[in-house]
Amino acid sequence: MVIEKPDPKNNVVGVAWYRREQWPRLLEISTDRSDLEDSYDNWLVYITETFERMKSEGLDPIKVDIDTEELLAWCRSRNLPVNGKARAGYVIEKVRKIHEPPPN
Repeated sequence: MVIEKPDPKNNVVGVAWYRREQWPRLLEISTDRSDLEDSYDNWLVYITETFERMKSEGLDPIKVDIDTEELLAWCRSRNLPVNGKARAGYVIEKVRKIHEPPPN
């Protein structure tokens, strides 16, 4: 799971949302595989509860679709291992692209 606030002035929180069919690949490429749930179904229960808890705490969580191959390419381009910190950075970047106003 990745949770990050891209802008302290608002309550938007990006949450990595993985695809069922890509879960095995995520486990394969992640250096912190032991920190991840063993199955997609276990992850989905956990992240759904987390998502609802964030909403009840006044946050505005948004699902950030994660393609594992795009994540891997992003990490490689920055010489980063695929781990929680890198996944968080990837989500932050995607959220900023969605929520930052375009340059003038």
